[in-house]
Amino acid sequence: MWTWEFDPVRASGKSSGGGFEDRTGGAPWLPGPVAGKFFYLYIITDIWSRKITGWEVHERETAENAAALLERAVWAEKCVTSPLVLHAEVR
Repeated sequence: MWTWEFDPVRASGKSSGGGFEDRTGGAPWLPGPVAGKFFYLYIITDIWSRKITGWEVHERETAENAAALLERAVWAEKCVTSPLVLHAEVR
């Protein structure tokens, strides 16, 4: 069973370093080329093992990006013929 999320993240304008710089006041900050620009983190996680089975960052949140990520994750995890339950919470 997998779960997925699409979260906005903001670029800090710093290209060095890594990880979240600030978790207050809205979207987290990540190193990026343009300060304040929003990107979308797409992430798929196995609920039981907590393994990240796929992730990507895009400039826009679209169904096409989500579908392509899901397809790549299924192929990478070799579960093409196995039944897969995809859980998503609606906010």
